[in-house]
Amino acid sequence: MSESECYSRLLDGRTVLDLSSLLPGPFVATILASMGASVVKVEHPSMPDSTAFSQFCGAPLKEEEVPSPGYSFLNRQKKIIRLEYSRGGGEDRRQFEKMVREAHACILHFRSATAEKLGVDDKSLHLLNPKLVIVKITGYPEPGTATAASLGVSATTAAHDLNIQARLGLLSLTTQMIPLPVADLFAAYEGAVAVASAMDAVSRQGKSGISISVSMYGALRRAMGCFVEEFKERGETPAKRNSLFTGQFPCYRIYEAKCGQRVAVGALEPKFWSRLCKVMGLDELDGRGLETGSEGEEVVQKVSSRFREREWSEWGPLFKKADCCVEAALSFEEAFGKGGTGGGGKARLAQSSRL
Repeated sequence: MSESECYSRLLDGRTVLDLSSLLPGPFVATILASMGASVVKVEHPSMPDSTAFSQFCGAPLKEEEVPSPGYSFLNRQKKIIRLEYSRGGGEDRRQFEKMVREAHACILHFRSATAEKLGVDDKSLHLLNPKLVIVKITGYPEPGTATAASLGVSATTAAHDLNIQARLGLLSLTTQMIPLPVADLFAAYEGAVAVASAMDAVSRQGKSGISISVSMYGALRRAMGCFVEEFKERGETPAKRNSLFTGQFPCYRIYEAKCGQRVAVGALEPKFWSRLCKVMGLDELDGRGLETGSEGEEVVQKVSSRFREREWSEWGPLFKKADCCVEAALSFEEAFGKGGTGGGGKARLAQSSRL
């Protein structure tokens, strides 16, 4: 069995209900589906997932363009149904309760008051299935935690990705909005790890149903951990040209070829930098990839000048052969357009409320 086949079957036989909407919750379920779980997205008729009708980029969708590409990506491996699953939902509620009894996990994004009103709070779901794993994606940590107390906010406080970035100081590092919803994405990956681990604990160790709250704030804070600790220790933030990831070193930054094509140089290890120097005919710079200050700037200027002597079409084959972590910085069109690595079909919006 290949590595990809093994990954895609890790969660074979597990059923996950996805009651969430927007990005982080559905992305948790997307990750689990890619690992082999059978995922059913349950949409409430009065609370449609707005991601289906809008785009992350570009103009609003026309009716004939629904569902959106983003919605299709998040749900193409799921079965999508619509059920009036709230309390008093009649036959739909009974169908939903049957699904809960047979499921291994459930993904939610509701705040506590809404969950209780709908009858999808922890207590209600665990009464139906004591072994059910419940994962809730929230903006901030649960009330009663030390982090929530120090912030003066909690999981009951409304928040989106931009708010989380703001509270964590991330927006102070740039004058523009960050183009990817990093808090959403980190929370989704943490949520997927939590679901998979908890399902394993229930099945292998016989544990009772587990309820886990993954906050976007907590997930992004943990992802920033190394940078936060360096700031606490040295008072430095990852600003332009003062960190590995902002161009501090000649061996790890962006240059330009003659045609204006940006080139990403990630020759961090000495062996890769040595190969780069050999390809570029700059053997005198071998061993100087991690220099800083005026010495580092001298190295940068020499490498920059040499890059601008040739088109990327000339440099590319040489660096590919040398295998030294040098790549052209592709546009989205080059990466995901025709001939790129994109793909995937549209999700089908269910017309029936029955499995």
